[in-house]
Amino acid sequence: MYKILWKKLQDNAIIPSKTKENIGYDIYHTNTEDFEIAPHETVMVPTGLAAAIVEEEFYSVEPKSSNRFALIAKDRGSTGSIGLHTHCGVIDAGYRGEIFIALSNTNNAPIIFTSKVKKTQRVCVGDEVLKILYPLDKAIAQLIVVESYDLISEEITNDETWIKLCNTERGEGKLGSSQK
Repeated sequence: MYKILWKKLQDNAIIPSKTKENIGYDIYHTNTEDFEIAPHETVMVPTGLAAAIVEEEFYSVEPKSSNRFALIAKDRGSTGSIGLHTHCGVIDAGYRGEIFIALSNTNNAPIIFTSKVKKTQRVCVGDEVLKILYPLDKAIAQLIVVESYDLISEEITNDETWIKLCNTERGEGKLGSSQK
C-alpha cells in the first residue's frame, strides 16, 4: 500500500482531497486576492504544496519515496467548460518543490478569479462576453497519480521484426484513422 504525503509550503495551502469514486485530487491555488488571466495568456499558478508518495509499511521506519509514481495535472470539467485550460504536466516522483499549475485562458475575454462570486459567471453585452468571473476559492485543476514502469529502452534495427510488430489493427493509421 502506498500513501501520498502533502507538505504545505504556504499556510493557506489546501490539502488536496477526492472522493473514493473519483480519480483526481482537487487542487487549489494560494492567491488570497483577486487576480486575472488575460485573453490567450498562460500563467503558472502556485498551489503552496509539495508531495511525496511513499510505501506505507516503511513510512514510520524509514520514509523512503517511491519512484514508481508521478502526478499528472489535468483540467477539471468546470474549468474546461469556460475556456480555462490546464496544461497537462508531469510531476516526477523525486520532485519536492512547490507544485505549480499552468493555466491558459483560451477566451477573447479575461478570466477574473474573485471572491465576489460563488459560481462561475459570464458577464456579457448581447452575445459578446466581456469577462468571466471564477470563484477565488474554487479548485483549479486535478492531480492524478499514475504508476510508472521500469522498462528497457532499445532500438529495433531488424526490419522484419518491426514489420511483425506493426501487424496491429491500427498499424500506422494516423489521427482519425479508426473512424470512431
